[in-house]
Amino acid sequence: MSSHMAAELVGIYGNSKALPAIALTDTSVITAIANDLGYKEVFARQVEALGKKGDILIVFTTSGTSNNIIEVMYQAKLRGIDVIDMPRIKGTTQEIQENQLHLTHLICKQVKEYFK
Repeated sequence: MSSHMAAELVGIYGNSKALPAIALTDTSVITAIANDLGYKEVFARQVEALGKKGDILIVFTTSGTSNNIIEVMYQAKLRGIDVIDMPRIKGTTQEIQENQLHLTHLICKQVKEYFK
């Protein structure tokens, strides 16, 4: 989901200008961090390296209780990064992800309109 959203923002969603966005999903980076520091740090360490005040972190999770998600949100807040925790309605994992995908497209549309 995060890779999809980053692609939409950097790409041509709505035929507007490219916007800076990355997904913290590079498997080599995740593997290295997990092996050396533990899985709890896989996203937080990337925010520590790349994030800066004024950035926005959008979190996609179906439970909201994973240690790596809690830690990345904590690291973001420490750095003055706003956090959007995508809503999770009650339902199956598939239903949650489908709703988050729909919200992703709505957000991309609004962001692209704003920066048009």
